Amino acid sequence: MTPPEATLAVIPVSRFGALRVDEAVGLEIVRLLQPLGVEAAIQAIRQCEHEKPDSA
Repeated sequence: MTPPEATLAVIPVSRFGALRVDEAVGLEIVRLLQPLGVEAAIQAIRQCEHEKPDSA
């Protein structure tokens, strides 16, 4: 009887240059969405500032 480990198929991974496809796609998504994250953070800070009562 063949052990289960011996029956696993090895699937080749596509590559672009030295990067795996999923890594390249992930990096591109982060690059494109990063400015949106910064803008969202700025908006959240502004909203919190408006919700605080003035202490001066």
